[in-house]
Amino acid sequence: MAKPDWGTLQQQFLAAHAESGISPKEWCEEQGLKYSTAKRYIKIANGSANSQKKSANETANKRIRKTEQSTPSTNATQNEQPDNSQNDTQEKQGLIKPQHESFAQNIAQGMTQKDAAICAGYSPSNSESQAAVLIRRPDVRRRIRELRQEAALLVTFNAKDLADLSFKAAKDALEDKKFGQVAPNIKNAAQLTGIEMSTNKTEVNVDLAGLSYGKVCIVTPATCPPEVWDAHMEKLREGKQSTQQ
Repeated sequence: MAKPDWGTLQQQFLAAHAESGISPKEWCEEQGLKYSTAKRYIKIANGSANSQKKSANETANKRIRKTEQSTPSTNATQNEQPDNSQNDTQEKQGLIKPQHESFAQNIAQGMTQKDAAICAGYSPSNSESQAAVLIRRPDVRRRIRELRQEAALLVTFNAKDLADLSFKAAKDALEDKKFGQVAPNIKNAAQLTGIEMSTNKTEVNVDLAGLSYGKVCIVTPATCPPEVWDAHMEKLREGKQSTQQ
């Protein structure tokens, strides 16, 4: 059997490929050639491939230009219209759901997380778990801070104000015979000033009417000198300051 003239066959393939775009494998099969052997010789030349790629790109670009030209008025209208969705999003920033707002207000007023959730309308049976979820929400935490800051701006509290308020809260608990409420009442009184409970803490022993209620966390304003604070808190303090955090 005569050896195939691969040069001639390659030229024949290129002519057929230029006319119909046939692949080397398909052309070889039509010619009765074994493609596994012929593929070394029958191939698309680089120039032909680049030409085909260029032609395809030009066709695609023409379609894009045609589409853009057919819809100029639509694009112009879209450019003229303001981005209302973006404005709506900006207007909604800082706003939270009414039930979340109620929870935040209750917390800012000194309620426990569970009571705050119940008063906000959540079921008592799952109020604790719901409160735990809400208190971790960034928007709710931000709103609580805002409410406390607003409360602090309405009334300027100093060391004496907080001491008097704490004393009254503890006294009310004593009169109601709810001794276990002394510490929470003092903590709530401090929270109502808008001061963050996570900083400037001082543990003191509270002694009221001769009864000791153990260590209670009192918030010390950062701007208040220690000696001034000690003087105003003397009526609530038994012994020396025990711990500072």
